[in-house]
Amino acid sequence: MELHIYRVVEPGVQPQGGAKYNSRSIFIAKRGEVQNVIETLKELRSAFETVTPLITVPVGGNADTVRAVTPLSSLDQLEE
Repeated sequence: MELHIYRVVEPGVQPQGGAKYNSRSIFIAKRGEVQNVIETLKELRSAFETVTPLITVPVGGNADTVRAVTPLSSLDQLEE
Protein backbone atom coordinates (compact mmCIF):
# COMPACT_ATOMS: atom_id res chain seq x y z
CA MET A 1 0.00 0.00 0.00
CA GLU A 2 1.23 3.48 -0.89
CA LEU A 3 0.38 6.62 1.02
CA HIS A 4 0.60 10.02 -0.62
CA ILE A 5 0.15 13.25 1.31
CA TYR A 6 -0.72 16.41 -0.60
CA ARG A 7 -0.78 20.07 0.41
CA VAL A 8 -3.81 22.01 -0.84
CA VAL A 9 -2.79 25.04 -2.89
CA GLU A 10 -6.34 26.01 -3.94
CA PRO A 11 -9.48 24.32 -2.57
CA GLY A 12 -12.00 22.95 -5.05
CA VAL A 13 -15.72 23.68 -5.23
CA GLN A 14 -18.06 20.68 -5.19
CA PRO A 15 -20.91 20.45 -7.72
CA GLN A 16 -24.41 21.08 -6.40
CA GLY A 17 -25.68 17.83 -4.90
CA GLY A 18 -22.18 16.49 -4.26
CA ALA A 19 -19.62 14.67 -6.37
CA LYS A 20 -19.93 11.09 -7.60
CA TYR A 21 -16.71 11.09 -9.62
CA ASN A 22 -13.33 12.82 -9.64
CA SER A 23 -11.36 13.73 -12.75
CA ARG A 24 -7.69 13.80 -11.76
CA SER A 25 -4.94 15.35 -13.88
CA ILE A 26 -1.30 15.11 -12.87
CA PHE A 27 1.22 17.57 -14.30
CA ILE A 28 4.97 17.06 -14.12
CA ALA A 29 6.68 20.44 -14.41
CA LYS A 30 10.21 21.10 -15.55
CA ARG A 31 12.62 21.61 -12.67
CA GLY A 32 11.90 24.97 -11.05
CA GLU A 33 8.70 25.63 -13.03
CA VAL A 34 6.15 24.29 -10.52
CA GLN A 35 4.98 27.75 -9.51
CA ASN A 36 4.31 28.66 -13.15
CA VAL A 37 2.18 25.53 -13.58
CA ILE A 38 0.26 26.36 -10.40
CA GLU A 39 -0.35 29.95 -11.56
CA THR A 40 -1.58 28.72 -14.94
CA LEU A 41 -3.99 26.27 -13.28
CA LYS A 42 -5.27 29.05 -11.03
CA GLU A 43 -6.02 31.14 -14.13
CA LEU A 44 -7.80 28.21 -15.80
CA ARG A 45 -10.02 27.78 -12.73
CA SER A 46 -11.84 30.98 -13.66
CA ALA A 47 -13.05 29.31 -16.89
CA PHE A 48 -15.03 26.71 -14.93
CA GLU A 49 -18.68 27.64 -14.40
CA THR A 50 -20.17 25.13 -11.95
CA VAL A 51 -17.17 23.53 -10.21
CA THR A 52 -13.52 24.41 -9.77
CA PRO A 53 -10.64 21.96 -9.47
CA LEU A 54 -8.72 21.29 -6.30
CA ILE A 55 -5.01 22.06 -6.84
CA THR A 56 -2.50 20.17 -4.72
CA VAL A 57 1.23 19.47 -4.54
CA PRO A 58 2.89 16.51 -2.80
CA VAL A 59 4.38 17.00 0.66
CA GLY A 60 7.10 14.44 -0.10
CA GLY A 61 8.28 12.72 -3.25
CA ASN A 62 8.53 14.46 -6.62
CA ALA A 63 8.44 18.21 -5.92
CA ASP A 64 7.77 18.90 -9.61
CA THR A 65 4.29 17.33 -9.50
CA VAL A 66 1.06 19.32 -9.47
CA ARG A 67 -2.30 17.55 -9.20
CA ALA A 68 -5.67 19.01 -10.23
CA VAL A 69 -8.82 17.15 -9.12
CA THR A 70 -12.19 18.21 -10.50
CA PRO A 71 -15.27 16.83 -8.72
CA LEU A 72 -18.05 15.72 -11.06
CA SER A 73 -21.69 14.91 -10.35
CA SER A 74 -22.06 12.90 -13.59
CA LEU A 75 -19.88 11.52 -16.36
CA ASP A 76 -21.58 13.91 -18.78
CA GLN A 77 -19.61 16.74 -17.18
CA LEU A 78 -16.41 15.27 -18.67
CA GLU A 79 -17.65 16.36 -22.10
CA GLU A 80 -18.24 19.97 -21.04
